[in-house]
Parts: sequence; C-alpha cells; structure tokens
Amino acid sequence: MNTITIVCSTRSINQKYVDHVKKFFSHPKNQYIFVENSGNKSLTEVYNKGMEESENDIVVFIHDDLEFETKNLTPKIIKLFDLNPEYGIIGLAGTDNLISGQWWNDRESMQGQVGHINGGKKYMSKYSPSFGDNLKEVVVIDGLFMMVHKKRVKYSFNTEF
Repeated sequence: MNTITIVCSTRSINQKYVDHVKKFFSHPKNQYIFVENSGNKSLTEVYNKGMEESENDIVVFIHDDLEFETKNLTPKIIKLFDLNPEYGIIGLAGTDNLISGQWWNDRESMQGQVGHINGGKKYMSKYSPSFGDNLKEVVVIDGLFMMVHKKRVKYSFNTEF
C-alpha cells in the first residue's frame, strides 16, 4: 500500500486549494474526496461518507483552510502508521483529559502544535512541547488534520457529537 485517501469538507470547492493539497501529498494515485457542504451535513456525516467511499486503508481528514508546508506527505503518513501499528487514529492536536465537549477547555492537558497565518504573519500555537517523530497518546484529537487507518478502528464518527 503506497497511496492514501484525503477527505476535505468545504463550503465551496476551490481548484487552487485542491491543487495545493495535491502538491503536498504528491502521490499521483492518491484518492482525493472534496465534499461541497454548505452546512446541510455535519462534519462527522461528511467524514463518515468519505471513510465509506475511500479506496485506501489510510484516510486523512483535513479542514479546507490548512496551508501545508511539509512536502511529500503521503509516504510520511504511511510510515507513521507502519511504525506505530497500535494506533488507528493520529492527529496534530488534542487533549489527554477531556472534561467537556471542547478539548481545549483544560489548557494543561492540551497536546500538539499548530501553525497559523493571520494578516500575513505566521505564528505557532504550542499546546505542548514538540514530540518530534514520537506520538503522545490522547483521548480526543481536533479534526483540523487527522489520519485514520480503517483496519484499526471499530467505529465510525459519532454524528451526534
């Protein structure tokens, strides 16, 4: 297996953004599912549909406002799952202590790092120290960028959450 599926829910499909995503995942046989959703479906409904339609074992779910900087993401993602066979879901940010429906409510338990651009300026939200290529076990991850290995998960996304 050397390809993955990328699923993105967006209000309006923008070809420039589609090209940006394809450039950074950079495998010609990846499957790309961009779903135009103007609010008539929840994000979990779109993600469940993407999971069902995906042709690959690894599915990456992204928000439509992500700007990628790391090139050649596909083999890196596959390698991450190969090196961590005990994980079925991997993300960039989350918490190891969920006290409410909002993972960011307990600042001390937040994990991960996410870059932002605002007004042309870049900055980093560092919820925890960098783990480098290592993983940190958490109970909830944010949906901005999450990866799922379909053969390692038992349930679909909860559409009531």
